[in-house]
Formats: sequence, C-alpha cells, structure tokens
Amino acid sequence: PNVAAGTLTLLLLPIFFSSPRHPLATKLIYLALIAFFLLSFSLYNFNIAWHAFDIPDWFPYRYSFLFSFLLIAIAFRAYLALEPSDVPRLVKSYGALVTIVILLQKFAYPYLSPLVILANLTVLTLYLGILVLTLRHPARRRVLSALLILVILIETLFGSWYLIRRLNSQFLYAERQEYRQTMSSLQLFTGGIQERDPGV
Repeated sequence: PNVAAGTLTLLLLPIFFSSPRHPLATKLIYLALIAFFLLSFSLYNFNIAWHAFDIPDWFPYRYSFLFSFLLIAIAFRAYLALEPSDVPRLVKSYGALVTIVILLQKFAYPYLSPLVILANLTVLTLYLGILVLTLRHPARRRVLSALLILVILIETLFGSWYLIRRLNSQFLYAERQEYRQTMSSLQLFTGGIQERDPGV
C-alpha cells in the first residue's frame, strides 16, 4: 500500500509508546488500530471488505490514507506532550531510524537511491535538532516551531515531487496534445451515437 506520513511522524511514534505520560489503555487502543490496518493490508478478505467486496482496479489499498492519518494523529499527541526529559528518547528513536535507513540501503531497493537516503537522513537530523532545541530553549519555541513547519513543508514538497516523477516514469502522464487527439478520435464514435439517440 501507499503509506506516507512523513519522517517526523516516524521519529515521534516511539516517543508516544515509550512515554509514561500516555495512559496504557490509550496505547493499547492505538496499537490495536495499527495491527488492524496491517492485517487489512496483509489479508485478502480484509482488504476486499474495505472496498465493499468489490475488487478495485489498479490501486488495491485505497483506504491506506486512513492509516497515514492514524500515524500522524499518534505522532501529534506525542509532540504535544513532549518534555525535556524526552530528549534521550528522541535520540534513541533517531538512532533506531538511522540504523533502519542504513540497513535498507543494503537491500539495494531501486527506489532508494543514495540521494533519497541522504535526503531522509538530513531531514531526520534536522527534526531531531529542532525538537531538542525546542525542549531545551522554551523561550525560542516560536521561532523553532516556525522552522519545524518550514522543514515539514520542504519535505512534503520534495516528497510529492519525487513521487510524481516516479509515477510518471511508470505510467507516463499524457501530454495535452495527446489528450486532445484521443478526445477527437472519440468524437467520431460519440457523434454517431448522439445522432441515433439524442437523449444521450
């Protein structure tokens, strides 16, 4: 499935589940929801049930955006509850993510180019730096929050650009001229149909 929630979300998720400030019941509910979505992605019957038992064309996981929203909501709760004592947790989460990124590079996935790996590590480091500075210098929270939003926007912009480029290389978006030629050829058929059935 296509799941996009941002690097900051991945950094904050472990903070939510490891922080003692969030009730255990809330954590278990969120874990159950995550497990339910993962089962839906993995089991055919669950996946089809999400589509009203109608097999979808092209993209089979059209509800995956709900999973993204769930992850973002959990990360946002973690962000709102951040305290200076969470700095070691942030560093551990950062270290785990960096390790995962380095290990993924070893598998040589075609969509994980060295540039993508470097970009992810850079953004991840920026997020960690901004969050740590925000927690240690609360007086500068306003400026650092604006900087955080700016980095999120930049990551979203370039992530979207990269995704659209990859989709274009896979499916090839039609040019305006091609669209007009296709519509012109269809007019030959639709014109005849409309002559026979003016109600169309």
